[in-house]
Amino acid sequence: MKKLRTLTGLLALAAPLAVRAQAPANLVTVQASTYQVEYDSLQRRAARVRGRTDSLITSFKPHFAGLAGTSRRTRSFAPPQRLVLPATGEGRIRKVLAKRQIVKHKTHNAEIEKVFYYGTAKRLLLYEYYEQHQLVHQRLFEYSLRNGRAYGGPFRTTEWVRGDYLEVTIRPRPLQLNSSKLHYYFTAPRPLPAN
Repeated sequence: MKKLRTLTGLLALAAPLAVRAQAPANLVTVQASTYQVEYDSLQRRAARVRGRTDSLITSFKPHFAGLAGTSRRTRSFAPPQRLVLPATGEGRIRKVLAKRQIVKHKTHNAEIEKVFYYGTAKRLLLYEYYEQHQLVHQRLFEYSLRNGRAYGGPFRTTEWVRGDYLEVTIRPRPLQLNSSKLHYYFTAPRPLPAN
């Protein structure tokens, strides 16, 4: 049942990508609408990851440094988990990293911010890079789930770069690290200059 659900999800995700194979006369409008659909989907999924991660945060630990500008590093944690060691049966409390944020104030008045959102087992779900509070680069990782936990490598990676470039990488067999990947590239069309 889970394999069928994953296969159905992959087919549903790949359907808009198949539209790109139409005639060249429709290429500009199809490309624009397909790019916009993928971009909107990425932003919705990223907002869901941000909201879920931010709702789990119960504590944080900041660190400040001042070399060639100032730097602030903040690690945010979800509720701690209790681990039981099978050999001894002893329990141990483990902090769960949910979010890591690095903000650098450069000496030439530039501000750079990197934000990493993590899921279970310290798997990176979302990476965002900001310059002057503007999103410049975004990468979203999606994993297959087994018993509510991610396993294997990401089966889908979506990467957006300012300038309206979007890449979707789908790995049909995420458990095989050297399996082939399918890459789809999208760009937003530029308006033609007026004559």
